[in-house]
Amino acid sequence: MGLYSENRSVLRWGAALSVLVLAGCDYTSMMDRYVGLRAPLQVSRERSGQVVGHGSVRFTRVRHFKRLVRVCDSQVCGHQYETQCSSRRVCSPFGLLDEVALTSETLLERGRGRDRDRGRDDDRRGGGGRDRDDDRRGGGRSDSPRGGGRDHDHRGGGRGHGHGHGHHRPDPWPRESCWTEQDCEQVLVPVYCEVNCRNEEVDATETLPFQSPVSVIFEGIPAADAGKISSAALGIETSDAFQVAVQNPAVRPKELRAIFDSFKTTDQMLVTVYAKGYLLKGEPQLEISDTFKPGDPIVIRVQMQKVGKGSMASAIATDKKLPLLRADLPKE
Repeated sequence: MGLYSENRSVLRWGAALSVLVLAGCDYTSMMDRYVGLRAPLQVSRERSGQVVGHGSVRFTRVRHFKRLVRVCDSQVCGHQYETQCSSRRVCSPFGLLDEVALTSETLLERGRGRDRDRGRDDDRRGGGGRDRDDDRRGGGRSDSPRGGGRDHDHRGGGRGHGHGHGHHRPDPWPRESCWTEQDCEQVLVPVYCEVNCRNEEVDATETLPFQSPVSVIFEGIPAADAGKISSAALGIETSDAFQVAVQNPAVRPKELRAIFDSFKTTDQMLVTVYAKGYLLKGEPQLEISDTFKPGDPIVIRVQMQKVGKGSMASAIATDKKLPLLRADLPKE
């Protein structure tokens, strides 16, 4: 039996131990790295008056077998045309006419603008400028679209054309534009057919889970004290780390140093308990039939000993073992 503390010190610092374990982590979970599987136990008082911890152990079995698959060869049995397309991105400094809505009206309006420019130049050369000056002084009509005596300037700040400077109109052509073009063609491609089809055997595996119910019967503790067991767990298949910790105390966690003192390298199964006023003693008694198989119930009996009022952790181990948690079934 392994104890978290020695018996003679239980009453002196058992209460502090309770705060340490319960406020930190579940003591039984500290055994995870030392076993292949830790099965937590839910401890309760049964109608029979026994204190029993219930849990389960999961076994897996890998089934190896042969299965038939349909296999066919492939060969060219003809040809057919199919459409294959590719896309490319094209850019132009002026863009497409339909993208910028440069319609025939737009082009016509551009031509009319040139005619008006020529007419104004003729007026300036032939004296038309004086008529416009007279019109402005006498309130006459102006050719300006705004009707206020100023010629229309698309830039918004210029005077009439009589100053003799060049007139600039915004270019109706847009800036660079890009689009995607798609090229398609008909291509002759082969048509493949399946021939020589047959069924062939291939190796296959299947993982089968089996859940075995576990009952750990705690003897030596009254049913009324079932609540004093804070946590309990069953550990199956001790690991290589367990073997090292048994042989070398320096590598044991501080919380588990005393518990490992009673373990042997041949131990295969553990029962761990954290309880108030009770410790485990002796060795777990495994009760399974000789014909046990994964999925069958597991019954284990352990002895409890009353030692005082403090809370502490204890563990016991046995070299008896269950079947492997994971194993391969014989090949079919």
